[in-house]
Amino acid sequence: MNVKEINYTTLQEWQKDSKIIQLVDVRTLEERNRFNIGGIHIPISEFYTKATRMLDKQIPVVLYCHSGIRSLNAAEYLLENGYTEVYHLKKGILGIDK
Repeated sequence: MNVKEINYTTLQEWQKDSKIIQLVDVRTLEERNRFNIGGIHIPISEFYTKATRMLDKQIPVVLYCHSGIRSLNAAEYLLENGYTEVYHLKKGILGIDK
């Protein structure tokens, strides 16, 4: 599966330009409470049972986690389930200058 990567700078540009996306945080609630960049929260522990009911296949999805591993796995799952425009945040939260 060939998952597209997006860096934080590009994500910020999309948000500034009001590009319609579904931004999804797949980290734990504790991680999200420490720091997040917005979007909806679907922890990876619930992702595989909830994501396809919660996310629109017609709207691009951008997933993020701490380092990019969980979001990559989640992105692959979405692609396997008929989503066509799926990205994961390169290096996750670790790739952001806070």
